[in-house]
Formats: sequence, structure tokens, C-alpha cells
Amino acid sequence: MVEPIKISKTDIALVHLETAIDLFLNNQNYICAATLAGAAEEILGKIVYRSKKTNAFKELCSSLKKEINLTLSETEIGKNHVNYPRNELKHFDYPEREILEIDDQAIAIGLIVRAVTNLVEHDQSITHNTEAFLKWVYDNRPDLNPDNNNG
Repeated sequence: MVEPIKISKTDIALVHLETAIDLFLNNQNYICAATLAGAAEEILGKIVYRSKKTNAFKELCSSLKKEINLTLSETEIGKNHVNYPRNELKHFDYPEREILEIDDQAIAIGLIVRAVTNLVEHDQSITHNTEAFLKWVYDNRPDLNPDNNNG
């Protein structure tokens, strides 16, 4: 019989995040990377929120509302836009959406970045593979770099 383990939610999120980055970098399994990063982002985001700080999801919703001057509530922005790709990968609530046309790599990148942002906000740390991931994004996806004027 296997003995049960005791593990904190933070440590679970770290396992999710480190594995997501490994899958992204080594296996190019972007869908699994996205779902694991989404789980890490949600756990870490709740930890950050409970410590009375702003998590990546809330910051993104708020920024989108201001920058694009959206009339939607932040809740609607979150559900219908910010978390829409993550939820489509995890759930099958709408039969008419059986086939998706997505940029799975960009979705994974976005969710990993959100999870890393929450981790940094939580305890100022990063995972052992975060720097390699960020270098990969910088080198391979200039279209996602906000400082790139050509993207």
C-alpha cells in the first residue's frame, strides 16, 4: 500500500507549473502545458488574492477594461475572454464547440506567464525552469513581446 503524502497547495501549484514548463520546452505538448499552467495559475492566484494582493487574472481583467475601454464588467471580461481559452481546453460545455481552432502554443505561454506572475507576487520566487522558458518565448515568439514594434 502506498502511504499518503502531505503536500501544500503551493507545492502542488509548483509541481503543476514546473511540469507545464517542462512539457512546453521539451515535448512541445502545449495543450497539457496549458491545462497544468492553468491549474497552477488558479491555485497561486487564490493564494495571492487571500494575502490581499492583486493576482495576474485580476490585473489582466482590470488592464483590459481600462486599455480597451470595455463596457463589460471585469467578471464578464474574465469569463468570456481572459479565461475562455483555458476553459475551452478543460471543459466540454457546448456541443457546438467540439472542434477548436486555437493557437495552443500562445495559450500555454499566456497561462504559464500568469502562473509565474502569481508565484513571484506570492513569494518573490520563480521555478528552476522559468528563465529557460522566458528565453524561449523571447527567442521564438517575438509577436508576443510587447516591446517588439515589428510583432
